[in-house]
Amino acid sequence: MKITKEQFDKLQSENISKKEYDEIIRLIDDRFGEVVSLVNKNLVWFVYGNHDYNSADDEGWFDPKGFSEHISIGGEGNFPEPFCYSDQGFGFIYTRWLWTDDDVILKEYAAEVAEAKREREAAKSLAKQKREELKARKAAMKEIIKSKLTKEELKYIKFKL
Repeated sequence: MKITKEQFDKLQSENISKKEYDEIIRLIDDRFGEVVSLVNKNLVWFVYGNHDYNSADDEGWFDPKGFSEHISIGGEGNFPEPFCYSDQGFGFIYTRWLWTDDDVILKEYAAEVAEAKREREAAKSLAKQKREELKARKAAMKEIIKSKLTKEELKYIKFKL
């Protein structure tokens, strides 16, 4: 069940009662599980990224200040780029997804994963192009050097490529 942005913002209010705070945190915990399961069905298990790996019972907790933009995810599994990087844990989701419709989340998630893949492929392609250009420059330099030396002088030189 989605929470509302207003409920989330109320966590920062000085006028929130302990009962209201606990209820909103419970809703956030439920929605966190829904969203993580929605975007990544291949996880073995997951908890909040701030959990204690040394304790089998610790599932972490929602930290309203620490998770204001992103919610880190711990556990066992992996996320694709760009959702695989986190200060804690092995991945993250956007906090705003707690109050976002599932279809919007899925579209955004898919678009960002596809964009990261395109960027990674473009970087690979650029690196390959640079390697090829360097190889061509080295070959051209080798030919220039060879043209300036005699056959006798070339016997004493080994080229590194």
